[in-house]
Amino acid sequence: MWVGGCDGFGLTRRELLWQVGLWLPPQASRSGDGRGRRQLELALNHPHEQLAFGGLAAHERLLAEYATLGFSASGHPLSLVRNALPPDLTLNRDLGNLKAGVKCQVAGLVVARQRPETAKGIVFMLVEDETGMTNVIVRPDVYDRYRAAVRGEPFVLVSGKLAKDDGTVNVLAERVEGLQMRGVKAPSTNLDNLHQPPMQFLRAMRRVAPGSKDWG
Repeated sequence: MWVGGCDGFGLTRRELLWQVGLWLPPQASRSGDGRGRRQLELALNHPHEQLAFGGLAAHERLLAEYATLGFSASGHPLSLVRNALPPDLTLNRDLGNLKAGVKCQVAGLVVARQRPETAKGIVFMLVEDETGMTNVIVRPDVYDRYRAAVRGEPFVLVSGKLAKDDGTVNVLAERVEGLQMRGVKAPSTNLDNLHQPPMQFLRAMRRVAPGSKDWG
């Protein structure tokens, strides 16, 4: 219910959870001789049955879905804070339109980190924004400088050069930092208004962002 599995019933998710509490039968209690018993319900309308609760805002839906499922079907975190991100970012879907070797900046949620033993210390990161994913290659010298962000930041800002090889697009990282927001409220482009400062939302997302299980 909390992640939308019962939205078709026509109630908000908070109302559905409230109704569940009303539907649950009373817990059995023990009599003096140890036998179980429970109080029988009267056929009366519950006085709190018709209470109305508002629906979840866009950021609340995302937080609930990431906390429960590890992903969200209703949107991407960056879609809610796009206007608070640095203005010179390139969307992942647009990287293919750039020429190889140009400088670029990308930002997103790190969905995988890998450091294969055969890669001579190179780290591979898969960074996702609301338009798709891109591969980020972190050389050992860059990893040494930005180790904390590469290893632990769920949302990163990557500066580097674009590399293309047989149709594969990669960003060769020169700088990897934790993603920061400008201190303004940012309306979403295609979801409800965020209703809270972007940095506060990002901090909350950091607590529920999926772990990088592929890290080696």
